[in-house]
Amino acid sequence: MDLRETFANDEQLYEFLSELFNNKQKVSLIIDNNGLTRLEGEITSLVKQEIRKKSLLTINKEKPVKLEQVVAVNGIFRSDYSEC
Repeated sequence: MDLRETFANDEQLYEFLSELFNNKQKVSLIIDNNGLTRLEGEITSLVKQEIRKKSLLTINKEKPVKLEQVVAVNGIFRSDYSEC
């Protein structure tokens, strides 16, 4: 049986990222931006918006990423992600 730690929604993802941001820990992300892309570094900005689709994460002061695009953080995957 394949068991792995997951996050169920963007609220759990935000809490996890917030902890990493506050502790200045490096992150390794897999994002879905019309195909899977890896992104690694330090979180330089984390902005939570009331409208979930507008919450943003910035790594290494590069272009912001929408939280809804994040598939995995440090090996922890979105629970509804089903691609192999």
